[in-house]
Amino acid sequence: MRRAEAKAANQRALLDAAAALIGRDGDGVRLEAIADAAGLTTGAIYSIFGSKNDLLVAVLADQITRVDLAIEGYGPALSLAAVIDRYVQTWLATYRDYPKTQVAFELHLVLSAINDDEIRHQVSTVLDAEIGQLARLLEDRIID
Repeated sequence: MRRAEAKAANQRALLDAAAALIGRDGDGVRLEAIADAAGLTTGAIYSIFGSKNDLLVAVLADQITRVDLAIEGYGPALSLAAVIDRYVQTWLATYRDYPKTQVAFELHLVLSAINDDEIRHQVSTVLDAEIGQLARLLEDRIID
């Protein structure tokens, strides 16, 4: 495996481990636990993400990206109403089975952004990208 592939595999392992542990334990999960669950060291977290906050924001972005991937198959012939309905149904299906700890984590991360300029900038970037995705999804649709 080449270096870039190994880094991508390690990143994926850390994101999956972090999401699973956050889903179980909330945002208070320790970096050591995430690294252990991914089969890596805490040094790998710092090497790939830079900090715990960067990892937490990446987990949020990854969750949003997974929803967006489920939405991408919306053909251009769908009406605006049909796209909105599918979009809402996709989000509801995603969050329906979310553990309370995952919802609490996302809320904590957004609330942390109020007090921390760096987190605010990172979360804002993630949410701006999501708004752009939604705009692309809705543009040029037939209003029925």
